[in-house]
Amino acid sequence: MNKRQLVKELSALLTRLELVSDDATYQSELTGAYVKDAIANLYIALGHVNDKS
Repeated sequence: MNKRQLVKELSALLTRLELVSDDATYQSELTGAYVKDAIANLYIALGHVNDKS
């Protein structure tokens, strides 16, 4: 997988998680917290991928 494909896939995951974040929190505070942590980690990962230009 090249850098462009990786960024595309990570961005797609980020978008999906952002869409379900409120629903996850509604189901369980803990689940919502894990989803928010995953979102934060994806932002970090995308930053590292983009830094390696």
